[in-house]
Parts: sequence; structure tokens; C-alpha cells
Amino acid sequence: AEEKGFSVMDLEGSKATCEKVDSYLARNHPSLVLLNGHGSPSLIAGHKNEPLVDVRSAGKLKETIVYTISCSAAKELGPECIRKGGIAFIGYEEDFGFTVDLTRDANPAKDHLSEPFMHASNMVSEQLVKGSTVRDACLKSQAVFKEEIRKHAVSDAQPENKEIRFWLFWDMIYQKSHGEKTATI
Repeated sequence: AEEKGFSVMDLEGSKATCEKVDSYLARNHPSLVLLNGHGSPSLIAGHKNEPLVDVRSAGKLKETIVYTISCSAAKELGPECIRKGGIAFIGYEEDFGFTVDLTRDANPAKDHLSEPFMHASNMVSEQLVKGSTVRDACLKSQAVFKEEIRKHAVSDAQPENKEIRFWLFWDMIYQKSHGEKTATI
């Protein structure tokens, strides 16, 4: 995003608090908000599971496109964000599932088991930053999910492939968008 000239605010770890998110949104009025954190149908949480946005406060995401990798947030929070003035909300209506290599938990970038999930899910934000519409970003992500499923179906030589395919398929079918499909940032 920075390479494309966008201002980026990364609120990682202990910085992912409601106060900091609210302050950033009020000061900057971003066109795109990306949220990764624990979720439920009605909220997305940050540091120490502090709610960052919930159905009561969904209006703070008005006039934005939101993409979240958070369990179930697209079920209730997504539609509520749109009702309260959001442009589009992309997320997952059920739990976002993935596999991990427990020997790589200190270095997720080298985790070959979680890589297909990052590749497919991160495609939404990559495409939005490149100027794609919400619809096209989701379609590209869906295509990558399918590609990863096929890649992991080639051989069951790796015992984890069956589980990887299951969770890729699960995430693919529960990825949903609400709001304006032709919106761009």
C-alpha cells in the first residue's frame, strides 16, 4: 500500500486498542480498513481481546471499505456496518480456519502449512490496494483458494493435505462481501 502512495497505520500487538483505532479513524478517514483479529458474529477484537468494533459502534467504519480476517464477523457486523454507512465489508461468516506448523509459531512467514491460507486471504487486500473492485478482489481471492485446493489435492503424500484442503474450502465458501460490489479505494 505504501508503494502505491497510501498512508498506512499498522496497529499491531499492544497498539491494537479501541482507543487507537478510533483515534486513527477520526483523524484520517481512511478509504480502506484492514482488520485481523479474533472475531465473533458481532465484533472484531484486538489486543487482549478488547473489542475494536462491534455492532453498536459499526458506524465508525462509515464511508470505508473493510476487509477483515476475523472469525464470523461478516455474519452480523458486516451487514450492520453497511446499514450504518459503510461502503463495503468483506469477511468470513463462520470461523476462519487454517493449519499451522507448531514448530514455526515464532516465525509464521516460514510456516508452509499456513502459507496457502495467507496467500488466498491476503489476495483481497492486495487486489483492493491495486484498485480492483470489491467484487473483483473477492473473485481473485476465490480463484486463489481454488488453486490452493487443487495444489493440495495433487497428492495425499503429505498427511496434512487433507486438512489443508478442508479448511481452504471452508474459508472459501464462508468468505462474503456486503455492500457496494463495484466500490474501489
